[in-house]
Amino acid sequence: MNLVFLHSNGFSAPVYQGFFNALVPYKVEYPPSVLGHGNDFPKRSWKPMIKGVIHYLEQEVQTPTTLMGHSLGGVISLFVAAQRPDLLERVILLDPPTFGPRLRNILKVGKAIGISGRVPPASLAKRRRSEFESREGALEYFKGKKLFRNFDEQSLENYVQHGLKEVSGGGFQ
Repeated sequence: MNLVFLHSNGFSAPVYQGFFNALVPYKVEYPPSVLGHGNDFPKRSWKPMIKGVIHYLEQEVQTPTTLMGHSLGGVISLFVAAQRPDLLERVILLDPPTFGPRLRNILKVGKAIGISGRVPPASLAKRRRSEFESREGALEYFKGKKLFRNFDEQSLENYVQHGLKEVSGGGFQ
């Protein structure tokens, strides 16, 4: 049996390897592009992410399949299921950030008047350190952060390994 996994915003799929290990007998697959990052899945609109996942399912996965998504990946999974139920056998949503009409309208107004980046979580993300001299230094930094307090050691190492890119001048971002 196979399962296609869509990760949350800010965490690439390999970070979840410990979780995947617990899903045997499923074979866990995931799109090679990182949701919400890069040219394949731009952050500003969900439509290209949904389209990209549908394309991945059509081209790379024996369907129907199980689609599981965490947070942003859960919302994308829900939209994929609504648009292309023929590609899916089942959908599993883990903590999808779904909002009712009132909150959606508040968020739209905040975005329209330019204050959406001034409130959490966006304001916190802007202040987050993003450059490190080494992966080891990044690992020590993240160990001290509240967000990562309950991460097991392997998951945090996976986060540093797969979430940082080496930059041309040296160091990691």
